Formats: sequence, structure tokens, C-alpha cells
Amino acid sequence: MSGEIDPNTAADYYSRGTDHGNRGEFEEAISAFTEAIRLDPNFAGAYHARGLAHYDLGQYEQAIADYTEAIRVDSGYTEAYYNRGVGHHLCGNCRLAIADYTEALRLDPSYADAYYNRGLANRELGHYEQAIADYTEALRLSPGYADAYNNRGLAHHHLGQYDQAIADYSESIRLKPDDARTYDNRGLAHYQLGQYEQAIVDHTEAIRVDSDFAMAYNNRGAAHHLLGEHRQAIADFTEAIRLNPKDAMAYNNRAVVHRELGDCQRAVADLSEAIRLDPSHAEAYYNRALAHHELGQYERAIADYSEAIRLKPDYVEAHNNRGNAHSELGNYQKAIADYSKTIRLDPNHAAAYYNRANMYNELRQYPKAVADYTEVLRLVPNLAAAHLSRGLAHRELGDYKQAIADLESYMSVLPPDEERRRVAVQRLIDEMRGQW
Repeated sequence: MSGEIDPNTAADYYSRGTDHGNRGEFEEAISAFTEAIRLDPNFAGAYHARGLAHYDLGQYEQAIADYTEAIRVDSGYTEAYYNRGVGHHLCGNCRLAIADYTEALRLDPSYADAYYNRGLANRELGHYEQAIADYTEALRLSPGYADAYNNRGLAHHHLGQYDQAIADYSESIRLKPDDARTYDNRGLAHYQLGQYEQAIVDHTEAIRVDSDFAMAYNNRGAAHHLLGEHRQAIADFTEAIRLNPKDAMAYNNRAVVHRELGDCQRAVADLSEAIRLDPSHAEAYYNRALAHHELGQYERAIADYSEAIRLKPDYVEAHNNRGNAHSELGNYQKAIADYSKTIRLDPNHAAAYYNRANMYNELRQYPKAVADYTEVLRLVPNLAAAHLSRGLAHRELGDYKQAIADLESYMSVLPPDEERRRVAVQRLIDEMRGQW
């Protein structure tokens, strides 16, 4: 019959496979393409099509193998390079993906999607400048490419170029007004610029577009928190948890607000849940330690600070605050060790110098205390407590001249309403002058 296809040809099986694929019958499509390849081992299109079917089933390694065979048969097969790049990308092999996207672009320099996807791979590797260049080229070829604007915005965001990021997010929103994630991204950029009200507006818009967007609730809660709107923050974190009960960060964030409101027990409960969900969450251990600390549970606080440090050895504040907990327990040498580690990690950490100086005072090691208080005052010249404490340490060393100078400096930086302190310190100065 005229027009009938020989059911035994590779072309017929290829056609059947295509029909199955169009209907979402990917297993059947793979069988048909496999038969086409058996009949014609050099059928590049069949290898490529079978790769697409494997891709649709999430079988990325098999897809890559098929795209590779298509390229072996036809070294100029642009789509095969592009799709193999996608497969490598999904398998986490960004460098191999970039190589394939680059070859696809050599074969077809006007391939906007290849620039876009190479940009995605470069961004995942932390190559943000290259990513921006790729997104820009994709936009030159396809000016209405909303996702390219959004992802170029993300690359600018990672570079701390928040104004450029906002401009790109805004253009993406203009082209694609119902993309909740782009509103959320723009909100995060506003947040980084300290524009918390604008951040809330954008996160709210993201929630309007997608009322189940848990991360947008979490991010809006963070903005409310920094505006001091604690109740609204808790409500948002709670909704984020309802939508995604496995969101450790939302539990952590809600706990921070509970602690600031003085409800350390609730904070501990939330942080324990965050840790159960993510045992590698160093910040949650640190925040639970702070809550235990405020509850006077110093041993528990030390255990949590220690776990935070194990997970993140350069966690400066965990070292400093573990020192504070040791200090509360009278473990002054351990406290000094923690403050010293804090200083090694951050040589400009005034609080650690001050805290270590106080420990040296407790141990009557006054020369070391004086040295640390001096370092504090180099970093924070008008810190009244450091002037007072150094003055008292000089007094213990019998250096009344320096003690008086420090105590007079202390009085000069005291607020006007501290008259009782001023009188007491002046009496001490007069006593030392009588002995000097």
C-alpha cells in the first residue's frame, strides 16, 4: 500500500519511539529506539532520542552514554553535546557540562540556552563573573529570557552586587510577573541592603503568587525580626514550619526570636528540633548553647558550644561564649584558652580581649590583664569599663599614676546620669593621690 512504512526498518522503530515519547511512554520509547539502533548501529538520531527518554526517566547516566554514542557517530551533533552537558550538570559534573556546552556553542554560536546553562554551571562552581558573561550573552541572543535575568541577578547577589541583582530580578519580574522565586530573590537582595520593608513587600508578593512557598515565609520572618517585629516573625516562621516540617532553619530562626523575647525554654525546644532534623547545623547548636547559658545551664551550654565548634572549628563567637560559660563555672584557665583561640581567629575581637583580661584579673595576673585591657582600648577607645578595669589593675600593681589616668579617662566617658559612680571613683582617686 502506498505510503506504508516497512515495520522492520530502523526508521519505523524510530518513529514509533518518537510517538511513545510524545505520549510520555518513555520505557516503550526506549525499547523502540533500541530496536532502531540494533537495525542501524550508526543511527545518531536514535541514540540521541533514547538519551532523551532516559533523561525523562531520571536515568541521567544512561542518557549521557546515549548522547556520547550519538556524538561518536556524528561529531557535529550540536543537540547531543548540549543535552550531554545537561546530563553531566544534573549528575553534579559541572566542569564536564561546561565543556559540552562550550562545544555546542562552537557548533552554534547563537544557541542561547547553551549560554544560559553554561552560566548555571559556572555559578554552581562559584565562577560568578563567567556566569554573568554567559547570562549576558544569552540575553543578547534572547532579550526576553526571564530566567536568564533571574539567574544573572543571583550571580550578582553572590558577588555582593545587590543593586545590580535587584535590577535583574526586576526585569525578570517584568517579563514573568508570576514567578514567586524571583520576588523572593529580590526580597533577599533588599534584605542584604538593610531595606527590610521592601524585602517584606517582595516576600509577601512571592507568597501571593505561591501560598505554599515555605522559604518565602521564612525569609519574610527574618526581615520582620530585624525590624523588631517579633510576633510577625514568629508567625511567619511557624507558617514556614507548617508548610515544611523538615525545615531546620525555620526552627532555628523561630528559636532566636523566642530567646530574644525571654522564652528560653521554647527556644531550646525549637533548637533541639532543628538539630534533630539537621545534626550538622552548627548555628542551631550555638543558639541552643546561648539559651542554656541564659538559663544558667552552663555545662549544657559548654556541650553545645563544643559541638558547634566541632562542626565549624573557626566559629569565633562559639569559642568566645564557651569561654564565658567556663568563666561562670570558675574554670578560668579553660576560659582563657577559649578567649585566646577567639583572638587567634579574630585579632580585632575586643570582647575576647576584655573577657581574657577579666580572667587574668581573677587570677591576679595583673600585667597580663593590663596588656589585654590596653588592646581593648586600642580597638574601642571610649569603652568605659576597660578604662575602669585597667585603672584598678594598675592600682593593684601599685602604679597609681597610671591608675589615676585611667580612672580619670573612665569618668570622662561616663554618661551624665552616672553621678554616683563618678563620686565613688573620685574618692578612689583621692585615696591614691594621698598614697602617691
